[in-house]
Amino acid sequence: NGCPKTVTGTFTGPPTLTYPSATYCKNGANPSPTVVGVAGGTYTSTAGLVFVSSATGVINLTTSTAGTYTVTYTTPAVPGPVCTATFVITINPLPIIAVPDQTVCAGTAVTLSGNGANTYTWTGGITNGLAFTPLATTTYTVTGTITATGCTSTDPATITVNPLPTVGAGLDQTVCAGVAVTLSGSGASTYTWNNAVTNGVAFTPAATATYTVTGTSAAGCINTDQVIVTVNPIPVVSAGPDASICTGGSTTLTATGATTYSWLSGGQLTAAITVSPVATTTYTVTGTSLGCTASDAVTVTILANAPINAGLDVAICLGSSTTLTATGGVTYVWDNGLLLGNNFVISPTATTTYTVVGTNAVGCLGTDAITVTVNPNPSPIITGPSTYCAGNFALLATTTPFTAYSWSTGASSPSINATQLDSPVTVTVTNTFGCQTTTPVFLVSENNVIIVNSTVTLCQGQSSLIHGNNETIA
Repeated sequence: NGCPKTVTGTFTGPPTLTYPSATYCKNGANPSPTVVGVAGGTYTSTAGLVFVSSATGVINLTTSTAGTYTVTYTTPAVPGPVCTATFVITINPLPIIAVPDQTVCAGTAVTLSGNGANTYTWTGGITNGLAFTPLATTTYTVTGTITATGCTSTDPATITVNPLPTVGAGLDQTVCAGVAVTLSGSGASTYTWNNAVTNGVAFTPAATATYTVTGTSAAGCINTDQVIVTVNPIPVVSAGPDASICTGGSTTLTATGATTYSWLSGGQLTAAITVSPVATTTYTVTGTSLGCTASDAVTVTILANAPINAGLDVAICLGSSTTLTATGGVTYVWDNGLLLGNNFVISPTATTTYTVVGTNAVGCLGTDAITVTVNPNPSPIITGPSTYCAGNFALLATTTPFTAYSWSTGASSPSINATQLDSPVTVTVTNTFGCQTTTPVFLVSENNVIIVNSTVTLCQGQSSLIHGNNETIA
């Protein structure tokens, strides 16, 4: 009605709303508001921001969506009036970091690189994007930071370090050329070899070589080892050229081409052996060098000795000759000064044995001997009167008996009755050796008158032949 009124009461100004910061990261601590003014109101926001409680205004950063929001605080209606206050908050997103786990083999370098942020720090003293070699299975954590907001995020990356297999190629081997070798790896799951070798399959190496095996474990890790296969050459053993020897002879066999030797014939262990086989024989030698062996054989052929025949023993009479003729050889050498040659005419003065050594066409010798017996010649002497009386004869004989007689008169008796008509008289006699000698001439003459001036005494019944010389027969 236009009349003044008097009103009494408490007047309040509008509330103020603040938070500790205008910007937050999603992984930060949930912020609580500060309200100056009437308390007990409620909090609201544009969509995407989540309060722990709309009565407290505490923001749940983790569940809120990153973005910029206006938070409104509204005072209670009682005691009225309803007032509001606002605050703008920005929730910054976290960097999304995803570093994959890795599995490597011991000794393999690894590079860990963060993503989704601007800067990165790692645990374990490693540098982002820089290769390093882990010693064992380890989990490394990266912290990524967005420089503009300072928001960080972490991610673990586990590096599993599998051990290398302890691969073994086996012991070094030494073999002889042509001998097969089997190489087998150990300590892994699968194996591959260089030089076209297959694990566990025999092969024949051509020369000394180093073989490398690569073994792969079940985890895919590999390691290597090496083995040396030394291939020693087979010795070129020679037993020497075949040989020929004469019966009863010997020869030396000499092996070459190795270090040690063993002869099959008698177990001799020297390079050179002397043999005297009685028949054609093959000798085998085994030579060894660097543990490798080879054999060779040599045949020793037995050649027949020369079948030397000096002939049958002979007997000759003193002063006679005979011819020595050997057979069965090509050349001959005689003793007793005859030397080289054959068909020697000899006249030994005493019984002599002649030995001949003959050589046949293959150079083998033979020997034989012949004895030449020298028999004495007879020494006949005609005995008897060289004169006789007319009408009588001279009884001639030899001083010693012989086996045969041949008188110049034609008689063959030991004695003859010779006359002057038979003179001169000779006799050729043959002794028991068959040797002959003719006596000197014996002259027989006839006397017409025989004067006997000697006394002959005869016993009754005896007779005496008077030869005309002075003698007494009693």
